[in-house]
Amino acid sequence: MDSQFRDIKTNARLKSKQLWYGWRGQLLEGVKAGLLRHQADFTADDELLSKQESILDRVLPPLLSTHEGLQAELQVLQERANELASSDQEALKDARDRLVATGNEIAAKKALLVSLQKEVEAQSTDIETLKERKLECTEEIKMAERVREECRGWSLSDVNSLKAKITALEARYGWRIIHAGAQPQTLTFVYRNDLQLFLHPSAFSSGAPNAPISLRYIGADDDVPRPRPLTTSKRFFLQLLRAHIQCIPQGSTPLAGLLSLIGHGWDAALAVAEGVRQLELSYMVDEAIFADDKLSVTAAMLLPGLRTKTLIRFEITAAPDDRDVRVDVDVRVKNVYGERYDEAKMAKSLKERVGDGLQTRLEMGLWAMAVDEMKTKLVRRGRK
Repeated sequence: MDSQFRDIKTNARLKSKQLWYGWRGQLLEGVKAGLLRHQADFTADDELLSKQESILDRVLPPLLSTHEGLQAELQVLQERANELASSDQEALKDARDRLVATGNEIAAKKALLVSLQKEVEAQSTDIETLKERKLECTEEIKMAERVREECRGWSLSDVNSLKAKITALEARYGWRIIHAGAQPQTLTFVYRNDLQLFLHPSAFSSGAPNAPISLRYIGADDDVPRPRPLTTSKRFFLQLLRAHIQCIPQGSTPLAGLLSLIGHGWDAALAVAEGVRQLELSYMVDEAIFADDKLSVTAAMLLPGLRTKTLIRFEITAAPDDRDVRVDVDVRVKNVYGERYDEAKMAKSLKERVGDGLQTRLEMGLWAMAVDEMKTKLVRRGRK
């Protein structure tokens, strides 16, 4: 009986130790997983710092060499200054006075020479401008003659009035027609020198079947020979608009509604691109397309004094409708390492600051301002 009691007691003690060791093992697995995550984050930061160090290694040696040369030059100038200090001061003063007088005379003559050169350059520029204007006027006269022959029956005032109206409409809506085909009837539009839209206008009549339609990015500037690069955010909106216009029933879609939809969608793309540009001035920014209608912009906020890294992600959801593109913005915060801030509270604060949607292109610096304000508050607060 005593033997059975001892066995039962030993068995209970061993089971208790088994449970205790199992609980300790689970704790160790959790600590190990956390340490592995921190190790991965430290490795990524080490690679980034190595890149920055390699950049400094390329730039610092020339600067040190320049510094040494300037130090040698400073020593030579100091020796000359000492030599001058030990010479005859009266003779030196007379020489300086003569040098100052000569310098003033030279400066006055140089000023006169510059003034005369500017007058010559201005006259030369005026002559060149007049020559160019003469050529432009000659070409405009020839073009006006051709237009007058093609548009007989239209008065010059009517043509100028219509041209002014077209220019005003192009400036107001951003669209302009660059080509019109006759057989078959086609139109090619350009929106803000960024997008080129090709379509058949007859397909947008009631009951007409769909016709080929295309939308492509040109990114053209008059003063830049190559197109502007297509960023990730712009490519996201371009793909969204392309997919939408390929699916619409053209016969039941107003052409004005289609142009309004594309214009509003691309204005949203330009606004996001401006927000990204403002963020990139102070932070490392990553743009990523997660789905056909979802885009994320992630800014890495580093707090060296607190040894903390926090990711602030702006999640953008876009949904086109008949005449517009609805864009919603959500904010998420993730602590990578360092201080453990309240992620939900930080995200809510940023969301209240930037709002639920996009601002105009001129106001999209609000994203960077909100992140800067958050960083300033965290630095001022310090460690918990």
